[in-house]
Amino acid sequence: MKKILCLMLLICALHLHAYGFKIHYLITADALRQLEQYPLLTANAEQVAFVAAMTDDFRLVRRVENFRHFIDWENYPALKSGLIPEKEFREKYDSDFVGLNGDLPYAIMNEFDLMTGFLAQGDYEMFLLHLGLAAHYCGDLFQPLHLTKYYDGYKEEQRGIHSRFEGSFAEQQLPFYRAVDEKPELIDDLKDSLYRTIMDNRLAIPAVLSDGRSLRRPGGGYGAKDQELAATTVGLLNGAAHFIASFAATVMERTGGRHAQAGYRLDPNHSMKHLYDHEMCDPLTEVITPLCNGLTVKPVTPDYISRQFRGFPRSISFFPGSDCMLESNLAEMFCDGVRRHILKGDGIVIWNGRGLRHHLDPGPVLIGDARLVFAFSNKLAVLEMRGSDIIAVFEKSANDTAVSGGLFQQSGLRIVLDRIADRIVVKSAHYRGQPLEPESWYTVATNEFLANGGDGYSMFRQSRKTTVLEQSDYDLFIELLRSGPVSVEIDRRNRFSASVRLSE
Repeated sequence: MKKILCLMLLICALHLHAYGFKIHYLITADALRQLEQYPLLTANAEQVAFVAAMTDDFRLVRRVENFRHFIDWENYPALKSGLIPEKEFREKYDSDFVGLNGDLPYAIMNEFDLMTGFLAQGDYEMFLLHLGLAAHYCGDLFQPLHLTKYYDGYKEEQRGIHSRFEGSFAEQQLPFYRAVDEKPELIDDLKDSLYRTIMDNRLAIPAVLSDGRSLRRPGGGYGAKDQELAATTVGLLNGAAHFIASFAATVMERTGGRHAQAGYRLDPNHSMKHLYDHEMCDPLTEVITPLCNGLTVKPVTPDYISRQFRGFPRSISFFPGSDCMLESNLAEMFCDGVRRHILKGDGIVIWNGRGLRHHLDPGPVLIGDARLVFAFSNKLAVLEMRGSDIIAVFEKSANDTAVSGGLFQQSGLRIVLDRIADRIVVKSAHYRGQPLEPESWYTVATNEFLANGGDGYSMFRQSRKTTVLEQSDYDLFIELLRSGPVSVEIDRRNRFSASVRLSE
């Protein structure tokens, strides 16, 4: 059934880091499908799961931002013995402190209150949308590294371990994950239940971040011998699905939800846009400039995802095919624009596939659409890198797609990739018609996240010079779009030898 197809999604963890699209979708859909006594939930299980899975991509488009997805527990001594009332929490910790240290359990309680209100009013659209948001936050509650200030390791050499754990390692456990097989339990005291859940899930932190784990060795610190941690991870995924089911059932029971209109169907694309229209700091309705129909994209719907995203990278529909090695017309348009505007046509642009978060439909592009593409508003960075490090970046992205989101997008190079044994390697790379010299230095533009070695790409930190610009990727994207209509054609700047077999 569709759950089987969902398991084939290869859409991974986000830059802020959270269980990936696939995991959030799966645990939410499984949780709601079992609630047969609530037809409104079972009928909309996949639509709500889609909202839950997309929450990371949209989080910076809403006023509710990153800090809602985590809590640096060690920095909140007042919560040591239990969660305090929210009013007291807000009085004790100002917004700047919370913005840095998170308020995940309070985000879940906020969503609970909103959901009960919407359901009591019969506003099924907003109820189901906020159930999707709440389900995502509940999933984050079962990622131990969302519950600690050591979210990306105890030490420098562990940087990037967060995304490796919740990306490739967690997804490797999915064959052992079982859909919820426990009857949901109604939650009497949500605040107490959240506290106990945090305490229980924090027990896994030492195992996830044990001293022996380092991204400097193959496997990212996780190997075949990690059977105990694998079992713990499966338990966390099962626990997340059970908690989501219990959370949803509790809301339904408190508001007479058994009698909710069973025939209502949520349209997540339309409804999410509607939600952001009301909560955007900047107007979604401001038209930038019409794009011509050169962008070959398809609308994002649950059906499209489950049907097409087999072996696909962590991105939505701006990639023109179903293989994580393919080029993106939208990414090429942007990378070429960075090369023209920032590097003045002389240099190389390298961009991670997950750095672009959404597709663009042909036709008018709104401010809100652009914010969905570049939800993180990363600053641009210009570096000087050795040719050998540039080649290493592309080889890592091709072989570690669970973290990278697929082969990195680029402008300025012509690359041919080949397979040697079980690895994909760069067979040749040319810049301005000449071979890329391993010991020569080249000017490279990228985003600040990668320039700082994000997702384990330490090659960028070997640069001779790094300049972080004031302009963000989002700002430049707006500038590019406003410069006039664009048409994008794939020019096959990345090619593959016959030995590299791309998935169908």
